[in-house]
Amino acid sequence: MKKIFAFLLCSSLFFNTISAQYGLKSTCTANTEYHFTGSMVMKSTISGITDEPMEMKMNMYFADSGRQTAMIMENDMTKGMDMKMITNFQDSTMVLLMDMGGMKKGSCMKMADAQKLTKNKEVPNFASDWAKYKKSGNTKTIMGHVCEEFVFEDEKIKQVFWITQDLAEWSGIFTRGYQGFNDGKSALPAGMKGTWLGFEQIMKEDNQIVIGEMVELNIDKKFNISTEGYDFD
Repeated sequence: MKKIFAFLLCSSLFFNTISAQYGLKSTCTANTEYHFTGSMVMKSTISGITDEPMEMKMNMYFADSGRQTAMIMENDMTKGMDMKMITNFQDSTMVLLMDMGGMKKGSCMKMADAQKLTKNKEVPNFASDWAKYKKSGNTKTIMGHVCEEFVFEDEKIKQVFWITQDLAEWSGIFTRGYQGFNDGKSALPAGMKGTWLGFEQIMKEDNQIVIGEMVELNIDKKFNISTEGYDFD
C-alpha cells in the first residue's frame, strides 16, 4: 500500500510542524498571486490528540484547471493567526502564509521537501482500493443529499465514507484536492464512485478519532490569494 496522508491530520501536522518546530524556511519562489474558481467548507472534530476534542473548520479552494488548491484552517491552534496553505501542482510547490497580528511570514517549499519534514510522523492511510470498502446499508442526508455509508476496517483502523451520487461534477474536484502530499496523484481510494460529503476515522491503537462533514460547496466562487507583503526570508 502506498504511503498516503490522511487529509485532515496531515494538514494540521504540516501547519504545526513547519511553523513551530522547523520555522518558516523557503526552498523555492512563490507566485505573486494565486487564483481559484471555487471552494468547499468542511467542519470536523479530532479526538485523542489533545486533552479535549479539537474542532476544526477547513476552507478549501480549487482552480478548475486542477493546477492548484488552497486551504485556510481554523482551530484552537490557529487563533490569532491567519494561516493559508497553497499547493501548486504545476511546479510541485507548497506555500504557507502566516499573518500574526500584521507580522506576515511566508514559506515556499518543494513538495519533496515538505514530505521530508513529515515523513517520520505517524499519520494514517486510506485503503488503496475502493473495493475494500463495503456498503453498510445505512444512509444519512448531508447538505440535502442522500449519502450511503461505506466502511473499511482492519485490526488497526476503521474508516467510513458517506457517498452521494448527486454531485457528479464534484468528483474530479475532490480527487484533485487530495493530491498535495501524494506526488500529484489522488490520495483517495482507487475506484471510488460518487462524491464523499462526510467521513469518520478511528485509529484503534490510540483511539484517535476524526469526524468530518462538508457544510458548503461553491463550484463557481472566485477567490484570490496574494503573497505580497509576506516576508519569505
